[in-house]
Amino acid sequence: MTLLLTPRGGKTARRPARVRCAGTGRAEDDDDVHELIYRSRATGPFDRAEISRILATARRVNAENGVTGLLLYSDDAFLQVLEGEEAAVRETFGRIQADPRHAEVTVLAEGARDGRAYPDWTMGFRHLDTALVGPGEVLDEARARDLLTSVPD
Repeated sequence: MTLLLTPRGGKTARRPARVRCAGTGRAEDDDDVHELIYRSRATGPFDRAEISRILATARRVNAENGVTGLLLYSDDAFLQVLEGEEAAVRETFGRIQADPRHAEVTVLAEGARDGRAYPDWTMGFRHLDTALVGPGEVLDEARARDLLTSVPD
């Protein structure tokens, strides 16, 4: 299992600086946060270099837009939570849906929540050595939340 938390400048950090609202530069209130959890299937193989490129871009764009979250990857499956202002989350998700590297994109949960679960991660990442679900299991909202909350601070 690999845990990469390198949101700024490629330096590993357990807790980087708090994400600031796009345009205002102020720390975002923990009220009125929009959350979207989705799963998708990769259309091709992803090696470490490709994942690193994706994360670098996501962290830069997310920091600019006040979006935080966590990406899990295993075999050919992605599970991700995005959080922030609703418009920014929806815009980010729209780019993901249009990305030809993703197929079978399915929203597992979406809505308002009290505060961010990942306030300091412009995009946390975890590569799972095992499949997101075992034989006979379904990757639904409950299982997704279990996986996403199992990442240590």
